[in-house]
Amino acid sequence: MAKKSKKNIEDHHWGEEPTWNDLSEDQANSKYAFALNWYNYMASDSEKKKWVLEYARKRRMKEEVLKKLGSLDPKKFSIGYNEVSEDDLGMDTGIYARLICQGAPVPKERELKLKKCLAHLVSSKNTDDPNAPHDAPNIQDHIRNKASGILADILNVEERMIHSHFKEDGRDAILVVKREETKGIHCKYIKDELSKTLNEIELSARDKELKEAYSSYSKQELKKYVAWLKEMINECELKMMNVSRTRKPRRRKVKSAEEIARKAQFQESFSELGLKSMPASSIVGSSCIVLYNTHARELQMLQSFPGQELTIKGTTILNFDPSKSVRKKVRKPEIIRTNFSKKLPITKVKALIENIKTKSSSPNGRLNKYTMILSVF
Repeated sequence: MAKKSKKNIEDHHWGEEPTWNDLSEDQANSKYAFALNWYNYMASDSEKKKWVLEYARKRRMKEEVLKKLGSLDPKKFSIGYNEVSEDDLGMDTGIYARLICQGAPVPKERELKLKKCLAHLVSSKNTDDPNAPHDAPNIQDHIRNKASGILADILNVEERMIHSHFKEDGRDAILVVKREETKGIHCKYIKDELSKTLNEIELSARDKELKEAYSSYSKQELKKYVAWLKEMINECELKMMNVSRTRKPRRRKVKSAEEIARKAQFQESFSELGLKSMPASSIVGSSCIVLYNTHARELQMLQSFPGQELTIKGTTILNFDPSKSVRKKVRKPEIIRTNFSKKLPITKVKALIENIKTKSSSPNGRLNKYTMILSVF
């Protein structure tokens, strides 16, 4: 029994664990919503794990399945701690396993979902070494846990609505979404979970297993269920849209020229011509550069588009204007030694390149280990 030995304020308020003997169908359905709240407040993670193992044994699951379930951290069986996947967000496996074993009127679709969750936990690579240290929760864990707690409130409203045969309209769940603490990122998790239930209902007309799971509902009840799910999904989408409209744009991190050019390849020096290259970072923010390929013996001059600056991405120079840039083969490398051993003004560089008689071609703007950066303007 869950926490019976602790006679504290919670025990006094909530009383003993719910039982299901000698109850009519209406009495059991009425007690079901209370039972969900009772377990949410009173059950520990270790008890939930024990209840899942009891359920697995009663269902005569294979020994290897029992071993894998037994190797999991107890938190895996509580809402918000399962991995986000197709099946398990929002399903408190320990509580539903206990309710089924105790004979509570758990809807068939909930047990179907419980089986899917356990199958996911068994098949996923998340068995824990009990001796291994557990990683501290990261920001995504925190968001998921918060979203799952909000989702639990919505699922409680859903359960009450189901067991009232949809006499309750489920409007309390909309108020949960509209709460200030429910953020847009939480709404995405909630929307995804409710969408899965909606998809299951829509597929139940064609899937035998799903059809059996939802056979306890009348057509009118399913119609109301679908309408409620769609309204909830719409509320989530509205909250997400409103948050994105009011959110301040993220401040972009300004990178230094050295960071931008850190992956650039170039030749730092060339002893045959007595040349030294300028750093690749000097290209960032310039309007014109002169490059020389010592292997291909090609001279390039790259000029930026009007109003733009040259920059680097990886080994590629960006924002140069092909119509104003030029590449020429240098037959006499001594020209490079003579003219670029000292700093030249841009007018002389343009005149020098224009006087080279080889055929001009369009540069590709790529740097490599043979490329020297001779001048930057």
